Amino acid sequence: MPGKPAPIMKSPAKKAAEKAPKPNPPAAEAEPVPAETPAEATPVAEGEASPACPAEDSPATEPSAPAAESAPEGDVAVPASNAPADAGAAPPVEEPPKAPTPPPAAVPTSAPLEISVEDVNDASLTVKWKTPETIGESGLDGYAVEYCKDGTTDWVAANEVATPATRYCIKDLTAGDLLLVRVVAVNPGGRSEPATLAQAVPIREVVERPKIKIPRNLRTCFVKQVGEQINLVMPFLGKPKPSVSWLKDGQPLDAKRVNIRNSDKDSILFIRTAQREDSGVYEMTVQVDCFEDKVTIALQIVELPGPPSGTKLVDSWGFNAALEWTPPKDNGNTEITGYIVQKADKKTGEWFTVLEHYHRLTATISDLIMGNSYAFRVFSVNKASSTGLLNTKSMTSARRPNSPRRSATALPLLVTPPSCCALFVEVPSRRSNG
Repeated sequence: MPGKPAPIMKSPAKKAAEKAPKPNPPAAEAEPVPAETPAEATPVAEGEASPACPAEDSPATEPSAPAAESAPEGDVAVPASNAPADAGAAPPVEEPPKAPTPPPAAVPTSAPLEISVEDVNDASLTVKWKTPETIGESGLDGYAVEYCKDGTTDWVAANEVATPATRYCIKDLTAGDLLLVRVVAVNPGGRSEPATLAQAVPIREVVERPKIKIPRNLRTCFVKQVGEQINLVMPFLGKPKPSVSWLKDGQPLDAKRVNIRNSDKDSILFIRTAQREDSGVYEMTVQVDCFEDKVTIALQIVELPGPPSGTKLVDSWGFNAALEWTPPKDNGNTEITGYIVQKADKKTGEWFTVLEHYHRLTATISDLIMGNSYAFRVFSVNKASSTGLLNTKSMTSARRPNSPRRSATALPLLVTPPSCCALFVEVPSRRSNG
């Protein structure tokens, strides 16, 4: 049998390190740890390498772990990982939790909007409306619909449970009754202010709902000139016979200016002699019971604009003349669409258009004949066409190219009748001597 291997001996240094006492928590003074004498070596686990030299040859006094070294007198050796908390610091005081903010009190919503009749027959009535403008944090649970006979205050609930929809059909009604209907919004805050129909609704069958057939030429702004006659025919449908009403800019019509004639099939608006104050938005309403139809017509009465203001001859040189003007003070109740510039030779007096559909406020007239005198005039143009009024008549002579330039502002101005002004310019028609 093979012999038992000899035990492996630990070195005295390793043994001393294992037996070194661990440092205690803070003490008044740290004492040096005495070195231990080597002890008998103990066997090592199988597979470990044997020490290079026997235990007897190992040094007896090997330094121990650094934690065992002595500290200077009066100092306390404290491991950094085990440093105690400051004994003098007071523990933090916890603030008591704040009481939760109470939720806001529930408030009702504002009243529903724009309640109207959607349908009616001899046994039911359907109304519709829009959601309230203000709902708030309490939300909206639904709507309660109520009705009563006209002249009483005995409101009857039409629905037992609040409806979330914005329309409701009230059924099982009696034909011939005249009913008022109101709608109330409901939420945890209670009932809102009611929204009530403007007038009572008769419970009966409407044979034909009202409908206005607006002519094509009245679907845009209708333009007429001052002094013209206006005759607007507006056909409509509806049975029983509808009631017809007109407004101008939201106000009743002036019976002295406007005449209305109604029949079973149409309504006619008549103005004998149109004036600018007749311009505006006319609204026609056709109504059968609680059903109605509306159309609006924009009417614009225009007239010829006033003449351009401040028209003058700015300069003349060679074969050219420069004109300048400002827009008219009166545009004839419509926008100015352009200007027309004309010239006339003093010898013939015949006017010729040199600029048409012109949009600027300055113009240069060319191709003048040297030595001749010319007059110029400018017309304002709008939807009522040109004014037909002479605005500016300025007489000037075409100057040879080498003649000195002369500004019209320094020349004498002669005022003629109110519709025009004349500016006479004296310029040499021949080159100066020398």
